[in-house]
Amino acid sequence: MRAKIVVLANQKGGAGKTTLTMMLAAAFARAGGKVLVVDADKQASAQGWAAAAPDGKPFPAAVAGLLAAPGTLHREILKFASDYDLILVDCPPSVESTVPESAMGIADLVVIPLVPSPVDLASTYGIKEVVMRAMAVRQERNEQLHALLVVNMCPSRSKLARDVRTELESFGLPLATSRIGERTAFRQSFLDGCSVFELRDHKAREEVEALAVEIAKIISFPWKPHVEPQAA
Repeated sequence: MRAKIVVLANQKGGAGKTTLTMMLAAAFARAGGKVLVVDADKQASAQGWAAAAPDGKPFPAAVAGLLAAPGTLHREILKFASDYDLILVDCPPSVESTVPESAMGIADLVVIPLVPSPVDLASTYGIKEVVMRAMAVRQERNEQLHALLVVNMCPSRSKLARDVRTELESFGLPLATSRIGERTAFRQSFLDGCSVFELRDHKAREEVEALAVEIAKIISFPWKPHVEPQAA
């Protein structure tokens, strides 16, 4: 059975794409999935994140760096498709790169994290064009590519965040019901080589899991709620 493939892409850097990739990877691993993160960004942030994990407590998902020739990333990803239940692809932040479109050619879903600001909203139109092209190609092959905008690093009680979310509702791509807050726990996870599920910020954990469940429904992933082991 081929793995479900989810691409995380945005034209602009600083949208929290790698952080969201790693959080979702951990959430799906907790839900019983065998998960691979494909780090397709030259900065190799996802690989560095996993490498920071302490000995004896590795990051819960495998992470592999794949810097393929332009336009051929999809072929490299498919080599792993029969070995995993879910593959998450962390793409470089550039609409001019061929990496996102190549990955979208085989993906079930593209997730577009967006920081609630006018600058970030404006930059998202570029990646929207890439997504629309990929959708058109997939439809010609009788295949479907879903897309999902995710409000990321969202300040609580922010009028700007509410205004941006309102504008996104008419953006032309589906908007996730779940949103991810601006929390110290996400930065701490990177330093510790773990996910928020190993930290004490319950709100961060709830946000990530809610988004993961929403994504699981879109891609028809068999979600199994995590059960914490009871102390002896």
